[in-house]
Amino acid sequence: MIYDDPTGIDDGIKQEALDFVRFNISQMLKYPNQYQVVEETVNQINLKDIDLYLRKMDREQDLDVKDLSIESIDITDIEKFGQICDYIQIDSVNYPSRHPQRIYFIESAYSAITLIPIELDNRSLSIYIEPLESSPDFITELWAINKDKKDKGLEGIQFVNPRNLPSRSTKRR
Repeated sequence: MIYDDPTGIDDGIKQEALDFVRFNISQMLKYPNQYQVVEETVNQINLKDIDLYLRKMDREQDLDVKDLSIESIDITDIEKFGQICDYIQIDSVNYPSRHPQRIYFIESAYSAITLIPIELDNRSLSIYIEPLESSPDFITELWAINKDKKDKGLEGIQFVNPRNLPSRSTKRR
């Protein structure tokens, strides 16, 4: 994702931050046993940038992993936000006011990771990535609740026999 900046300075820094996130997601999904945690502060991006980038990555399936799926959960409870900050050891941050705080669950055919971006200020984020299986219970419970909601949505799908569909010649009359 490239941004418009006549000087190219901000675009370059923003792109570097997004590339860092992409690289670490890819590495953790491809080699789940080699990486335990990625913790880094990235500059010149915010929660909206991360969300747009991850949505693009999911939509275009442009990460070199099989069966990429990126889901997110909005964290609307301030106590839960505080619990997350305590877990990843970030102090003195406020609940974001401009963009929703989310936790991302990124899955491939062979592994799953949790990505937690925390906005430190309007120009930098703390990025925390770990294998889903290493996440604490309160985070894996959010993942399970989200999975249940997605799975229950399939109950309303009904299969139709193609012979029972109106033919094209019937529609034109």
